Amino acid sequence: MSSTPENKTITLHFKLTGGKPFVLEDVRSDITVAELKRLASQSEHCSIPAVQMKIFYKGKHLQDDDTLSTRKIVTGSTLLLIKGPKPANSDDVNMEVAQEASTSSSTIAAAATGAAPVPCQGGCGFFGNPDTNNYCSKCWKDLKEKEEKEKEEAEEKARLEAEKVDELVEASDDRPVQSDVNR
Repeated sequence: MSSTPENKTITLHFKLTGGKPFVLEDVRSDITVAELKRLASQSEHCSIPAVQMKIFYKGKHLQDDDTLSTRKIVTGSTLLLIKGPKPANSDDVNMEVAQEASTSSSTIAAAATGAAPVPCQGGCGFFGNPDTNNYCSKCWKDLKEKEEKEKEEAEEKARLEAEKVDELVEASDDRPVQSDVNR
């Protein structure tokens, strides 16, 4: 069985932005970059979908219709994988319908919850956020810090009162104990 340059298999090393490097073995050198993206996305080490994947070799972006052999990618080469933006694919009507439905339902939900800007409950003059009970981020932070401080003070007060009770109990334990024999 002779191995020509067109059908030989190679081993490729991949580096991911924000992920661990991995290796693909027995990759045919005559496949396109699009096929390589599909293979890489099926690897257990890669979480980037093939449609969002951008592959770079020696600083050059590889196009989907390029083949590995024409780009002179050989065994042991290291390729960089980067997650690109989600494609705006007009062919996928179902995706557009789903996006329109989610957009219109979120718009309806926002209108139903009264998403109009409201003044901050802290009275600072900024606008509040419904997720933080209509406080702005600064007033919300101040409120949480105040609540935490009050909680710590209450815990300290309870600890001090418990110490007082313990001291009183210890002081009252100095009396001799009467035994049941003397009764």
